[in-house]
Amino acid sequence: MQPVNRFILQCLPLIIAFQIGIEPLSGSIFSSRSFHKIIIFPEQVDLYGSQSQQQFLVTGIDSAGNEIDLTHLVEWTAKQPDIVHLDQGGVASPRGNGSTDITARWKGLTATAVVSVSHHAQPVSLHFTNDLVPIFTRK
Repeated sequence: MQPVNRFILQCLPLIIAFQIGIEPLSGSIFSSRSFHKIIIFPEQVDLYGSQSQQQFLVTGIDSAGNEIDLTHLVEWTAKQPDIVHLDQGGVASPRGNGSTDITARWKGLTATAVVSVSHHAQPVSLHFTNDLVPIFTRK
C-alpha cells in the first residue's frame, strides 16, 4: 500500500467524526466551548467492602444538545474525603463507612452524586474459583 493511501486510511475515522459532528477529546477544543449543563452518571452508588470501586462519568451538554464526555477534564471533590477517594479520572475508592456527596465541576457548572460505603473494615474473603484457580493455571 502506498504511504499516501495508508495516511488517508489512518485519518479516515477522524475525518468521519468531524463530518458527523463528533469532536475528539482534547482540553483545547473544550476550553472555548460553552456547555449549559453537565450530568454525572451514576447518580447514586453503594460500595461494599474495601476493594470495591466505581467509575463515574461526566457528560457536558452544549446549547445545540450535543453530549461530550468531560470525565477526565472536570475537577472531582468529595464532601467527606475520609469516606471516599476520587482520582482525576473519576474513579471512587472507599476509605471508610458512611455516605457522602461527590461533585464534578467544570467552568462554573456542577453535578453531584451520592456514594455510600458499607463493610469497609470487613476482611476480604477469597473465592477459590475466581481468585485462586487463575493463579494455579497460569502458564
